[in-house]
Amino acid sequence: MKLIYVKNLASKRISSFEKSAMEAASKLGFEITFACNTRYIDTNLMEQDCKKYGIQLKHIDFERSPYSLKNICAYRQLLNLMTQEKYDIAHCNTPIGGVVGRLAAHKAKIPYTIYQAHGFHFWKGAPCFNWLCYYPVERLLARYTDLLITINQEDYQTAKKFSTKKVVLVNGVGIDTSLFVPSVDKNPTLRQNLGIPQKSFVLLSVGELINRKNNITVIEALGKLKNPHIFYVMCGEGPEQEKLYKRAIELHIDKQIIFAGFQHKVTDFYQMADAFILASFHEGIPAVTMEAMACKIPVLASHIRGHIDLLPQSHLLFNPCDSNEIALYLQNIIECYPTQEIERNFKQLDLFDYKRVVQQMQTVYNQATQGSK
Repeated sequence: MKLIYVKNLASKRISSFEKSAMEAASKLGFEITFACNTRYIDTNLMEQDCKKYGIQLKHIDFERSPYSLKNICAYRQLLNLMTQEKYDIAHCNTPIGGVVGRLAAHKAKIPYTIYQAHGFHFWKGAPCFNWLCYYPVERLLARYTDLLITINQEDYQTAKKFSTKKVVLVNGVGIDTSLFVPSVDKNPTLRQNLGIPQKSFVLLSVGELINRKNNITVIEALGKLKNPHIFYVMCGEGPEQEKLYKRAIELHIDKQIIFAGFQHKVTDFYQMADAFILASFHEGIPAVTMEAMACKIPVLASHIRGHIDLLPQSHLLFNPCDSNEIALYLQNIIECYPTQEIERNFKQLDLFDYKRVVQQMQTVYNQATQGSK
């Protein structure tokens, strides 16, 4: 059985975004092609991962922007590849990969097409533009979709209204809790290397420094607290870094802000942190939040889909536009460590265990196998 997995931009290596699907397909003995823009990959790491899962990597000139004319070229490249290789299943991901991939799969007459929505770009409270732009496209492409995978309840309920033949709910991309373990000493060596005094309170975020991640509101909250003993560490790269740093300077907290860059071994940072925060405006089921939960540190998170699925009983879900609320919750954590919530969060991870998600993906692919015959 031949599977083509389509995504617009590849990460440095096979990431948590696609790992569970790749492992499920590999266990079923599929021939796997990963079609994506390979611009940002780490060649050595990607080669290791491709060898592990038996993946053939194919570069496609995708661009993230839906307005880029280069995606027309990407469509032609993908269509040629699909036509030549005659895949049995197309598994399309990301908004651009989902649109271009499904159109190409339909034209190439691939027997079974899957689209995995890691978070629709239209959600409750989303700007009107998102609903006017993305929602009609998804409804239209639903007719070219044999199976639509959603990873949170809100998207699942929305997807059931489409004309897609089948909609399923998979519990995110999965978390292997054995890879993320709590630390008692808060990794004093790493703190020292970052120039953080040992008795400081460390707040951590992990992810791209882009507008959607909303790090700016966290910095605003820290500016209101005026506590020089709180340090905010951001693991990740992105176009917002200069803007974030300038705002920190304006608030006179620039010495408390640390840009750690992209980290291959992010576990060390979770173990160093006193609390984790993700203030995103929208997410699917964020893997980084699950990683923090697994390391048993308090999690402050925006009150959005995905977080509601992960943290249904949390008292630390905030309005992502309200820096005052973030400041209040952060101060509460500093004054009273939420031990019961931490344990409750850790138990909640059983539903999102990596092995469980791999099994769910195997079921999805088995259904696709039957449907492609």
